[in-house]
Amino acid sequence: MSSQGYEVKSPLKHQHSDEERNNFIINDTAFKTTSSLKSKSHLLRILVVVVLLLVVLLTILGALYISMQKKKEPVLVPNVSKGHSEQDLKDEVCNTKECVQIASKIIDVMDSEVDPCKDFYEYACGGWLKSVPVPDSRTRYSRFDELAEQNSEVLKQILNQLISKETKSVTPILDKAAVFYKSCTNTKLIEQIGDLPMKKLVKDMEVKLNANNAEVQLAQS
Repeated sequence: MSSQGYEVKSPLKHQHSDEERNNFIINDTAFKTTSSLKSKSHLLRILVVVVLLLVVLLTILGALYISMQKKKEPVLVPNVSKGHSEQDLKDEVCNTKECVQIASKIIDVMDSEVDPCKDFYEYACGGWLKSVPVPDSRTRYSRFDELAEQNSEVLKQILNQLISKETKSVTPILDKAAVFYKSCTNTKLIEQIGDLPMKKLVKDMEVKLNANNAEVQLAQS
């Protein structure tokens, strides 16, 4: 009504205006929140991509560094002195049957997959440990035990040659070793003599002991 010059506002119209304002505020807040989430999600994706690129870059740099370090490792080259050629060095390499056999044995007993700086024994004898079982009569068996047996066999062959009629010794020490070995291996003579040498040794010691006791008693009297 405007009969007196005043305009009367409708309550419904005022209420409707407040609702529109509230809806606008809510929509604006939701829009800002959605925009903020989208912005954070976009930044997160960028961050993930950057991290992946850094990882790939570091991996490539590490591979290049390792490759360069390997190239820098010193290579052992034979030192050819003055007056000698590479052919001279090749001529000095042993290519005889014995050298080839020994080299083959050394390679067979080695384990080249082991780092010699960490376990040299495993590097030098690992192949032998894998291929040679422990004998049933032994509680332990190593490469050193096998070498000791081989050395004993070589010594046995040498002594057998010394006591044979065909071979003559050139030194008295070898003669004595041959006589001692022959006396230990002559089982028939050992059984024939029996314990007579031991009885004679005991008797000689008894005589010396009695003589010493007599001298002591004489000195004390």
